[in-house]
Amino acid sequence: MEIHQLSLQYQREQDRILMRFNTTSREELRLWLTRLLLKGWWPMLLGEVPAPATSEGPQATAGPAGLPDQGTPPIQAMPAPTPHADYGQPFRADYVTLPLGETPLLVTEVSQQRRGDKLAISFLERLDPQAPGRTVDVEFETGLQQGLRQLLTLTLGQTDWNLPDTPQAPPAAPSALNTPPTASRSGYLH
Repeated sequence: MEIHQLSLQYQREQDRILMRFNTTSREELRLWLTRLLLKGWWPMLLGEVPAPATSEGPQATAGPAGLPDQGTPPIQAMPAPTPHADYGQPFRADYVTLPLGETPLLVTEVSQQRRGDKLAISFLERLDPQAPGRTVDVEFETGLQQGLRQLLTLTLGQTDWNLPDTPQAPPAAPSALNTPPTASRSGYLH
């Protein structure tokens, strides 16, 4: 599988990150990354992929069509495998094949290993200990490794997870829970 585009979007209501890959064979893979998962995997990824040498990096862009806007704008890159990826290109949502289905794979385990200059990462969803689970195996070229690190750094900066080497989340907007007692509250998200 050769990755063509990569997009990450923090979904505040679900407190997890939606990772989407487009491949050159016109497939789209969708994965959920949780705080618990990233708490263990993020230090491993930082140890394997050095920080980029330049200050250039991806910027947040408008949300793609096809998925409801339920969080922060996605941070995306195209094409991902090159060191100087074009982060301004919108993620293409018109890919027709969804090999994992429309529901994103909920990643419960990640393993990675170096294969020459490539970084092989396996994303595993194991919801039932008795079942084998579903797996997505991806090989990241050097430029894509840097892109993944940069995109995850920016996306983690939108969370309040406070993982190492990530920017602090911006202050949250006032919510119904922070309003004075005289104000009306219409509901609770969680």
